[in-house]
Amino acid sequence: MSITRIPALLGIVALAFLVLLVAKVIKQPAEDKTAKRLLILLLIGLFSMAYCLFYAYAGMRQYWPVLANIEIGLAYWIGPALYFYIKRINGGPSPFAKPLNYLHWLPAILIELMLLPYFSMSLSEKVAYFQHGASSFYALMIRYTWAAFHVHVLIYILLCQPHLRVYRQRIVDNYSNASVLSLRWLQLFCVGFIVQILSERLLPALKITSSTLSDTAGMAVYLFIIVLTFFALGQSRLQFADTRQPARSNGKYYRSGLRDHTAQYYLDKLNRLMATEQYFLESDLSMQSLADRVKISPHHLSQILNEKLEKSFYDYVNEQRVEYARQLLLSEPQQPIIDIAFKSGYNSKNSFCNAFKRHTGTTPSEYRRSGGSPHASAGPENA
Repeated sequence: MSITRIPALLGIVALAFLVLLVAKVIKQPAEDKTAKRLLILLLIGLFSMAYCLFYAYAGMRQYWPVLANIEIGLAYWIGPALYFYIKRINGGPSPFAKPLNYLHWLPAILIELMLLPYFSMSLSEKVAYFQHGASSFYALMIRYTWAAFHVHVLIYILLCQPHLRVYRQRIVDNYSNASVLSLRWLQLFCVGFIVQILSERLLPALKITSSTLSDTAGMAVYLFIIVLTFFALGQSRLQFADTRQPARSNGKYYRSGLRDHTAQYYLDKLNRLMATEQYFLESDLSMQSLADRVKISPHHLSQILNEKLEKSFYDYVNEQRVEYARQLLLSEPQQPIIDIAFKSGYNSKNSFCNAFKRHTGTTPSEYRRSGGSPHASAGPENA
């Protein structure tokens, strides 16, 4: 047993993080119990894969043959759970409501059933199997099952991409600060899995690195996926509120019923409230919370912004934040940029600088140095 190998040690860390992550998700309250169940299924699949990698890299087969391959079917939960979780946080229906959706988990069930004779072997038979059964039916089946697992995960990652695009658009339409919701972790999760599979499959096939190096690379990327998920779920929500608006589409407000003079009344009221109450300074301002203050539905508020101003909720709020920041930059020349960012409703300097440059064409420090001139000279960003 080679438990001190670097890939095996990384596997131990990954397993530890996953145990903490499962406990964290179970403890974390969620308005949507379905999204939470899907996330737990995903974590169980991730745990089974981490266990498999650790078991292989630590060389435990000869010492603990009874524990071999018990996880192989559970790993097939990863793809369906990830796919339906992303659909669910987009406001989709529960996948458990349609019996046909259970077919997505059918490969996992079939694999476990096919391996039942192997699981029922005695300890001595399993020891003999590992010593002499490299070309046996079960050895070949397990080898091809893991190869098929990688294809299985990649297919579901591709299926997730359109829903991730919708997810990004919904955040823009409903939240004034996308970074609050850890927008990128799901996409990085998918990319990380692709890199992990390539490290595990492609590097040994090309023979450009040693097996130990390719194992370490694959396990390191997988550990990155786990750690990313651990920290992302600490600051993101398991499910957004049901009142968020759908993604933009042609004819979105065709049956709205909001008359033009009514829309203008609420737009005037919105602008007046934003000027006097400065709601845009709240970093967690959302479409729902602003609509409640204007006494209008989120759908109608979205319609007013899109049709009257030709702006998304995100752009409308951030334009006012940037305008407020421009005044602070000139009136408080000694104030650090990061303090200006926080005062203007942003929760990080990076998001502030990106929004400021998008709306003004220059960075905050360049704008300050130029005294507010629209033709600021280029220069490095100062803290």
